[in-house]
Amino acid sequence: ALPKRYNTLYTGKEEEWRRYWKEDGATIVHFIGTDIIYHHCIFWPAMLKGADYSLPDAVVASGMVKIEGRTFSKSRGDVVWTSEFLERFHPDTLRYYLVAQSSHTKELNFSWDSFFLRVNNELVAILGNLVHRVVSFAYKNFGVVPEGEIEEAVITKITETREEVINAVEEYEFKKLVDAVMKLADFGNGYFQREEPWHLIKKGDKERERCGEILKNMLLILKAVCILLEAVMPEKMAEVWSQLGMESDLHSVKLDELMVPIASGQELKKPKKLFERVEG
Repeated sequence: ALPKRYNTLYTGKEEEWRRYWKEDGATIVHFIGTDIIYHHCIFWPAMLKGADYSLPDAVVASGMVKIEGRTFSKSRGDVVWTSEFLERFHPDTLRYYLVAQSSHTKELNFSWDSFFLRVNNELVAILGNLVHRVVSFAYKNFGVVPEGEIEEAVITKITETREEVINAVEEYEFKKLVDAVMKLADFGNGYFQREEPWHLIKKGDKERERCGEILKNMLLILKAVCILLEAVMPEKMAEVWSQLGMESDLHSVKLDELMVPIASGQELKKPKKLFERVEG
């Protein structure tokens, strides 16, 4: 009876249901709380096997969630209501915070101070800053993706980040995923600052050409960030994807696209600020 409750999601989708639950058509990972490890890893697999259902390939136990060091409690008011949160903040900021704040397998202590720090110091100062300064500069001075070769250092950094992200997902350590992508964004900020394209654009044709090359590399970095962070911040990364002039569906893009530069001449969209600073 218990598996049947899980299968209500597949009502009217007999083939999909069978592929997931009766055949080896997918990798099955069960995410549970640490308080039910014993039951879920002994009795639940036995029930599945007895009913001829597919067994999970992995069981990942997450730590408990607290708020300001206290156990969540509606009666005491120790709770964060989703409806109230969404009135003030974008849902992607919470998704990012929950992944970045603690390893999935460890306890998470939610606090408003740490939430504000994550948003302001990482999403605004690093990621948002990178997107806005690069797209704004490229849009203002070129309007399209300029010509240019992708530098070896950029290729190496994106490749390294890709491997870190793959390893993080395979280990179910999603904090490592966002840490790796934020390092890529930080790398992009450093590259842009060192190359100083705002000085080059004021000089001759040769300097303008070099400026275009810098932007070509920066736009590839942004594309890679979009693809790698899409699972954590689907809506915000889709916004960046659109600003890059991409017409494909970001949510369907494969990792193979990471190293494919955005086509020169592709029109960029007018940039919009990605994140705003938050406070209590």
